[in-house]
Amino acid sequence: MTIFGWIEVLEQVGWCDGKTLRPFCQRGGVKPRGRSRLVQRALTDFGADEAFAQAAAKFQEHYGVEVSVHRVRTTTLGHAACLVAQMPAPSRAMPREGVDVLLAEADGCMVPTVSTRANGSFNAYWSRN
Repeated sequence: MTIFGWIEVLEQVGWCDGKTLRPFCQRGGVKPRGRSRLVQRALTDFGADEAFAQAAAKFQEHYGVEVSVHRVRTTTLGHAACLVAQMPAPSRAMPREGVDVLLAEADGCMVPTVSTRANGSFNAYWSRN
């Protein structure tokens, strides 16, 4: 598939030792049901910005080629998996020792108030600012 549409190739297929031989695909560097790099880039770009169904509609609007939602999803998630695999390891880690219980709030609208008991249990109360 290219941004100009689907390309259909009729080729001779052979068999050798239980493997399929596709001389045209091997020589041309194409894969059956494959996507060009430009198509992958467009599908990934649209799929990262919109819902997959809306990305498929946007791709059809821009390039005039209809693609399935599944194709947008698999292409986008495939590239996302490659990016995750390339992420470097965190430069620092939290130490293993520390407090038994840590209460934290990220949005800033709730303030935790904690009272501890002699036996080590605690009660947490939330109050709004």
